[in-house]
Amino acid sequence: MKFGIIDIFIIISIVSIAIAFILVLRTKSKGQLRFAFFSLLVLIFIWTASIMLYEYLGYLNIFLANALYNLTFIGVAFSPIAIIFIAIIFTRGSIKLNLFYYLLFVIPVITNVLVWTNNFHSLFYSRFSQNSVEIKFGSYFIVHSYYSYLCIVQ
Repeated sequence: MKFGIIDIFIIISIVSIAIAFILVLRTKSKGQLRFAFFSLLVLIFIWTASIMLYEYLGYLNIFLANALYNLTFIGVAFSPIAIIFIAIIFTRGSIKLNLFYYLLFVIPVITNVLVWTNNFHSLFYSRFSQNSVEIKFGSYFIVHSYYSYLCIVQ
């Protein structure tokens, strides 16, 4: 097995996330900001670990490759929501969850459902390939992308 640039990035990501986990867990504060930041770390870990496993094990069979790639979207879709919560809690001190905050989760949930069921409707990918140049995105991908970037820039 060759050691390439992707391996270096994966190792750096894992070490960075591990250090961040340790720092967050050692923090004395048990407030909402700590929980929101920890949630973001868990989502980034899911995202990174899924990509790492996809890169190393995805060649074994197509079902495993699809499952690992789809698993990345738990992190991809929910990370912008965690970023919003971090920003809101940081500026306000704390929040009380209400309907508005729960509605923020609708698009990420729909994204994950559509990614996992894409073979039936092709709304997220009209053509999927392990070669990223050959991927053709479906109509819902635009909704997911706009929503994610809108959440991050807020």
